[in-house]
Amino acid sequence: MGSINGKNPKIINMNIKKRSFAGWAIFSPLFFIALTQGVFAQTWTEAIEESAPAYWWRFEETSVFNSIPNEGSAGNVFNALYGLDITDDDLQKQSASPLLGKAMEFTGPSAGGDSEKIIELTVPDDTSGIPELVNFRTSPEDKETTVEYWIKTSQTGSNGDQTWTNPAILGHESPGDGDLYWGFITGEGELGMSTSDMVEIRSEKDGNIDVSDGKWHHIVMVKDWNLEEANYSVMYIDGGSASGGATVVKSTAAGDASLQDADSVITMVGKTQNGGGNDVQYIGFLDELIIYDRALSAEEVAGHFATVEADSDGDGISDRFELANGLNQNVDDAGGDLDQDGASNLTEFNSGSDPQNQDTDGDGLLDGVETATGVWVSESNRGTSPTSMDTDGDGLSDSLETNTGDFAGADNPGTSPVAFDSDGDIFGDWSEISRETNPNDASSKPEVAKDWVTQINNDEPSYWYRFESDSTDAGLPNQGAVDGFDGTFSDKWQDADLGKESAFDGLGKAGEFTGPPPSDISLFSDWEFDFSGQASFVDFGDVLPELTNFRSAPEIKATSVEYWIKTSHAGSQGTQTWNSPAVISHESPGDGDMYWGWINGDGDFGFSTSDIAELSTGASSGYEVVDGEWHHVLMVKQWNGEEDPSTSALYIDGGKSAGGVSLFSDTAAGSPSQQDDDGGIRYLGLVEKGADGNPDVQFIGMLDELAIYDHALDETDALLHWMAAGGEVSGGGGGDGSAGIQSIDASSGDIVITYEGALMSSEAITGPFEPVEGASSPHTAAPNGSQRFFIAQ
Repeated sequence: MGSINGKNPKIINMNIKKRSFAGWAIFSPLFFIALTQGVFAQTWTEAIEESAPAYWWRFEETSVFNSIPNEGSAGNVFNALYGLDITDDDLQKQSASPLLGKAMEFTGPSAGGDSEKIIELTVPDDTSGIPELVNFRTSPEDKETTVEYWIKTSQTGSNGDQTWTNPAILGHESPGDGDLYWGFITGEGELGMSTSDMVEIRSEKDGNIDVSDGKWHHIVMVKDWNLEEANYSVMYIDGGSASGGATVVKSTAAGDASLQDADSVITMVGKTQNGGGNDVQYIGFLDELIIYDRALSAEEVAGHFATVEADSDGDGISDRFELANGLNQNVDDAGGDLDQDGASNLTEFNSGSDPQNQDTDGDGLLDGVETATGVWVSESNRGTSPTSMDTDGDGLSDSLETNTGDFAGADNPGTSPVAFDSDGDIFGDWSEISRETNPNDASSKPEVAKDWVTQINNDEPSYWYRFESDSTDAGLPNQGAVDGFDGTFSDKWQDADLGKESAFDGLGKAGEFTGPPPSDISLFSDWEFDFSGQASFVDFGDVLPELTNFRSAPEIKATSVEYWIKTSHAGSQGTQTWNSPAVISHESPGDGDMYWGWINGDGDFGFSTSDIAELSTGASSGYEVVDGEWHHVLMVKQWNGEEDPSTSALYIDGGKSAGGVSLFSDTAAGSPSQQDDDGGIRYLGLVEKGADGNPDVQFIGMLDELAIYDHALDETDALLHWMAAGGEVSGGGGGDGSAGIQSIDASSGDIVITYEGALMSSEAITGPFEPVEGASSPHTAAPNGSQRFFIAQ
């Protein structure tokens, strides 16, 4: 995506609920607004019938001895049966809305692959099952499939993002990679969609919606298989973005990589078929399972959802919300306050808070004082979000930030809860506290070293490769604290690939990993230098122990990896780590590997622990790395043993404070975040033992200043390193007087945007952005059925 005044904008999800036009969450300076309105006249059944499903199971039975009729066009040969451990007590459950009839429940406890708490899909041919759900490698075709259902669960899996050891709605594990999961529950409680082990979509990381919150959610997934061009996966949550939910679109590789093996036939609902371990059964409610032999459009999805968002009593609160939260859908109770937290029922509906919980986000503040305006007025009108413990993302709980302006310690900092950087000195509030400077005084801030070399030396890297040589014969010396591990250039390197211009003068020179990719790299060959003349890479001489944490001898430890990167080379195999270019990685045939920077088929740059692919940034998320420009990358992995989750962090271009990106994720405790012994990393510039026959696993581009640390750096370090190199700070902190969107108010039915600077908008995140004619703050936008992206600068 092109930059705007030198800055890559980032997305803010603006979740505007249908008819109420409210509820929002700030993540960065660009706002996405769904300006939707209107009434859909159809009923649920009319809307589904019009979309012509091939399969439709409604779960209206009163006895488990009754079959579940298929009301779709494929006919009654695809009727379904309740499993042996489903009882009559599991039927006739309250659904998301009376308009849907009744639902069914898969009850606990957790169970393994022999669980009979399932729905058995009777199929005429066991070798094809429901043929729409897979696309076999043995007989591939261009085709589309849509799966739709309603779900209510609070379940979390137990094994990170591993599909085969977690619960699933629809999924059949193939021992290879040829399977498709139409909804599985991750170790963090996210709903995932996975094509052939890619785990390309996760509900919260990609859609910013918590599906495992014990409330009903409408889920629609689409798979578009193409043999000669990119494939696409789509997940719509709660009607999609146009309805105030989420729409997530991801590409996967063309052809074989996105196809399925013959052993992935899906014939059951409610567990991972052929799964491993003791936690593969889905626990929760399910209703209206529908499968189409085509791709539903975004408009159809929104229309389906809208039929269930009726408001019988006209109080501005949907029947679905009232039923789920103990309100009365036949009585106007908008002005009531069910939980006595100072926020009306209508306000809670609009803000997304829980009308049965006085403190939805658990930050110690009543929902009523968290008014979600983005502007502090008083202790009783704090402007914070009732659904986020840390509204401004500065690392401090909203309840700690009292906006007095007087710093009295970490427990009483006196900072603003709606400003990442209260004193406007670039450094976030927690960053200042952790460095023992005053977050309310712009003259008190962390000190930036005089130059890059001094700054890096201050942080004591174990390994440091500077690419300063003009000759490949001189190798790549390690200037870090650990002896040895000097790098050797592969035979493809030429002296002309060294001495390249780096991002800033103070960084010295850079090296270039040149293309084209090698013709073949075998997954299991002893290839050490077999391809030395075909691929540009660097051999460290031995495995760097800091880069992995082996399952055979696990430790509690932390590692940080940073470098400067310049590339425009995207992968060609979708979201498969092992098939894509990487900077530092070693593929393990199982899941025990680390990828310290890899690039998928969309050009997203990512950080992956043991096949989890937990962090990434690119055009789809609003900040590109694979754009032919220099970028600073810092990745941090903290392994926390067997009891506590491990953590991952990715900072780009100085992190959020500098106008870059700061991303964080937990990965599961213990083994799921650790590596196999065959995952040790020795090479720089490609996927060591990358996928068999795929040539596109070499990084192509410029690299400089690779530093590896045996301790965790943080967001402040990312900023200090960026600034010491000469990087500009473009104002992610939101201090006083900085341009940007400050607040959104949708309580009146119109969208009111308060901002500083010039307001600009576009129909697409990629722009072009044009000034909003005649706009002045606050600017009012009336709902009109469209969607817009806004930025103030």
